[in-house]
Amino acid sequence: YNDKKAFLNFELLRIISMFLIVVHHYAIHGTFIQTGTPGERIALNALIAGGKIGVNVFVIIGGFFLVDKKFSFKRPICISLIVGFYSYIIYFILKTLKFNLIKHQWYEVFLPVPGSYWFAGSYIVLLFLIPYLNVLIKNISRVNLKRLILFLTVVWIIVPTFIMPNLVDLGLSHSELGYSTVSWFCYLYLLAAYIKKYPFKLVESLKASFVFLIAGIFLLLLSIVLPCLLSQPDQTLFQYSSYFLSENSLLSVWISIGLFLVFKNISLGYNYVINLIAGSTFAVYLIHDNLFVRNLLWGYVNDVQFHGGKQLLFSDLITSAVVFSLCIIIDLIRRLLLGGFFKQITQKLGNFFDNTVVITIKK
Repeated sequence: YNDKKAFLNFELLRIISMFLIVVHHYAIHGTFIQTGTPGERIALNALIAGGKIGVNVFVIIGGFFLVDKKFSFKRPICISLIVGFYSYIIYFILKTLKFNLIKHQWYEVFLPVPGSYWFAGSYIVLLFLIPYLNVLIKNISRVNLKRLILFLTVVWIIVPTFIMPNLVDLGLSHSELGYSTVSWFCYLYLLAAYIKKYPFKLVESLKASFVFLIAGIFLLLLSIVLPCLLSQPDQTLFQYSSYFLSENSLLSVWISIGLFLVFKNISLGYNYVINLIAGSTFAVYLIHDNLFVRNLLWGYVNDVQFHGGKQLLFSDLITSAVVFSLCIIIDLIRRLLLGGFFKQITQKLGNFFDNTVVITIKK
């Protein structure tokens, strides 16, 4: 979207969402021993929860603004250029400095999408599907769009959340129900489109949105805390403390929607710093979760040294803030030195493909 002054609330939400993703990666990629005290397990799962919510919110924000926009090749080209740049430059820098890189396939470096950046790959596919999704959204009635979303909610959220394969073996899996990262992004896109096209009381009310969000956070924390506390001294219940942490669990989706609605309904004045930082949030993901950086970074942090839930929470938040800040600085330097070059290539290639490959859909 063009007028960033008018949508500073969403820019701030993008920053928060990416920070939650960094926090999540600290928890899942670190060396922390996951069989610690109940307090440590609670802290760890609480930290893990943020990443999936952050990803959901990122996609919802994109859907909210792209649902009424004309498709342009500039968007996937821009993302692909930045992905390729960081994939290649990180690899060659680490290789030159003779770092011990983890075992990898050639395509994970030279074809990073879909190689090593799953989110970027899935999001680029979503961008190419948007023209078709928008035709569907434009021509389907409100009732039928609601029915479609409700059906997908049952199939991809309710069933995976409440039919527990480890308790009730029905021989089902997410893949057999059509679930994938791309299909999930399409679901979030349709959800964002409905919120924008057919606003209702919860969507428009800050108070209602805030209550909705707090209720979701409370239930998620309850789902984490109770199994951890009740599992002593028997550990069999511990596995269920992370049951609602996947991106398509009911509580994760609940909180993702609530977080988006709260920020949708707040109004912020113009802030140059927030706009500047928000423009580099995607690069934070590309840098810190790079195939090679990930292994070096979290191994260096060595979070196994921290003990107790409070210490783990504190170390994660501080470390993640440092990692986030460093990545922002790195990308700001890239934008300062190469921003014009990237923009030029994006414009030229985008205009070429926009004029050569015309996507037409007959109604």
